[in-house]
Amino acid sequence: LVEDASEITSIAKQAANTSSQAYEMTRQALEEQHYEANQINILNHQVDEIGEKLRSVQSLANVALREANEAYQKALTILRQAKGLEVPQVETDVVSERASQIETKAEAIRNEAEQLIQSNMELLQKTQDKRIMLEELLSRANLQQQEVDRQLADMDEFRNRAINAVKSGNNVLKDAQATLETLK
Repeated sequence: LVEDASEITSIAKQAANTSSQAYEMTRQALEEQHYEANQINILNHQVDEIGEKLRSVQSLANVALREANEAYQKALTILRQAKGLEVPQVETDVVSERASQIETKAEAIRNEAEQLIQSNMELLQKTQDKRIMLEELLSRANLQQQEVDRQLADMDEFRNRAINAVKSGNNVLKDAQATLETLK
């Protein structure tokens, strides 16, 4: 009986330790999952900003194209009016300067977008690696929880056996006392 009680106590301690480890692993996995979710939100915000900048560049490019078309149409109108007698004066410097500014802005935004995408690719890869690690940790935690459950079931079985052994011992004691009384 003492050996069974010691074994039950040992199994209970082992189950408690395993349960504590499983809880800690699960807590850490949840914290990392929360951190990764925050990082993904930051990435989404940055992607939205890049999209906004790209839309701005497209808008500027459309304005430049429209202005260039207007200048071209004016030139054609002037040319038609002059019927080839005189070359119209088009402010090509202004149009060229405006187009150059837009091209410079577009290039800067494109470079920034590429850098942001590159840096986010590394973060995305880290996030995916952490997600895989978290899934493995969760799987191990589940296996440990199953082991704890199994050990608890074993403890219940040992406890029931101990209770039955005590009852049996008490019955034997009663029988022995009754026999002793009879012999007196």
